[in-house]
Amino acid sequence: MIELVSIIAIVFGVLQIVLFFKIWGMTNDVKNILNVLNSKDNRDAKLPSKAIVKGVEGEVAVLKMQNGKVLCRREYGSGWNDNLYDISQLEFVDEKK
Repeated sequence: MIELVSIIAIVFGVLQIVLFFKIWGMTNDVKNILNVLNSKDNRDAKLPSKAIVKGVEGEVAVLKMQNGKVLCRREYGSGWNDNLYDISQLEFVDEKK
């Protein structure tokens, strides 16, 4: 009976060591995935061409996604002003109107 328990304990111990190294390797994979997601500037998301910034009057032109935010361009005066906005700050304009 003691031999059976010791064999089970040895197998359990080896599996614990294997699991430890698997989890350690996965933490590096998660770090790499986060780096890829945070550095991807041009996403394939279909964004409308115009939006309204909440609390600001007038429309802005939507250019692209950049670092998880939306890059928008506003015409003012004699030039252009580019800003990054969270998607929650924007109300997208229906282009069919």
